[in-house]
Amino acid sequence: ALARSPVDRFASAGEFAAALHDESGPARGKASTFRSLIARAAGIILLIGAGAAVWAATTRSNSHSGATSPIDARRMGTQDTIAYNLYLRARAQADRRSAISLSRSIELYQAAIARDSGFANAWAGLARSLQFSLNWRYPVPHIPRDSVVPLMVQASERALEADSNNTEAWMARAVVLRQLDKTSDHDRLDALMHALRTDSTNAELWFLISNAWQDSLENRRALDALRRAIQLNPRHASALGFLGMNYIWLRKNDSALFWTDSAKKIDPSAIWARQSRGQALRELGRMSEAESEFQASTQLGRGPDEINGWAGLAEVNYRRGDKHAADTIIAHAVSLADTVHPTVHDAAYLAWAFTQTGQRERALRFLEAYQPRRDIHFQLHLPRDPPLDPLRSDPRFAALLTRKNVPLH
Repeated sequence: ALARSPVDRFASAGEFAAALHDESGPARGKASTFRSLIARAAGIILLIGAGAAVWAATTRSNSHSGATSPIDARRMGTQDTIAYNLYLRARAQADRRSAISLSRSIELYQAAIARDSGFANAWAGLARSLQFSLNWRYPVPHIPRDSVVPLMVQASERALEADSNNTEAWMARAVVLRQLDKTSDHDRLDALMHALRTDSTNAELWFLISNAWQDSLENRRALDALRRAIQLNPRHASALGFLGMNYIWLRKNDSALFWTDSAKKIDPSAIWARQSRGQALRELGRMSEAESEFQASTQLGRGPDEINGWAGLAEVNYRRGDKHAADTIIAHAVSLADTVHPTVHDAAYLAWAFTQTGQRERALRFLEAYQPRRDIHFQLHLPRDPPLDPLRSDPRFAALLTRKNVPLH
């Protein structure tokens, strides 16, 4: 109830009261459980009445914002204000891009859907969070692993069924198509362009478009899309961080640090902001400062989230002359990865650690283990990531590249 961010607080007095009787919290409970808790406790009913009065007064005094007014149900996508606030909290958690926050976002989206099964934005958000969890090998709460893909596809379809002109539904379709075929960008871009025709002022949409252009090695278009996202939402931390990463790939490291600094200032507890800033500092040779960012990212992450930070810390210690510490750190990083079927980021980040600690053979073996080889995001990391530069003259590394290396400019 005292969370710093409004989207992390309870949406209503009723939701707060329900949480007092259910330690798993409102997002974990079913709608029927939520209602039964209200029915059992007269005290909760009194809280709801008080909350409703405050809610109504707030709505009247802030009618220009229209955040909870029934007449804005179309804009919100639902007439259920609790469902809408659950959705806002879910989206804020998803934006943090970590194992813990994505797990929380999935539960919050499910809670919103439990209240309104026709809420297109909530279905779309659920599909996107499931896709991101799959891509990063994050655990998905209460869902068997072999059921995640079907549920992701179903959530995307339900979003479009609820509203075929919904921008977020088409954004969800784009990321689902990306998950189903990692070797092509055409279908994903088609879906994103459809979304753009419905709403060209959506910052998150421009961020997703930038990701598609990045994977297509269309660097100039990716930069333009990121700048458009930031113009529309100057506090879009992920867009700021990715803009920094683009400048790292361009080897324009002062600019990279400027944008990653901005990402960290927006949200210093966001793992991606710490990781991208650490990489920018690494490129500038400011290893002591980079070490602090990599250390923070390992504390913020869980499981696969941590590998980037541990890779950076391994390099820091190796450069410091402590090979034993570097080897111990890498061994821990490897324990967090799937060594038989590594994710694209397992492969890229562990190859970074091995390359920068003088173990090129192990780096190449890890990269060679990744499938599908033609994954366009894998083919983004290979030619772009600075830590892999020492491998570029090796014929085995060249054999990994399945498409022409489009020069950055």
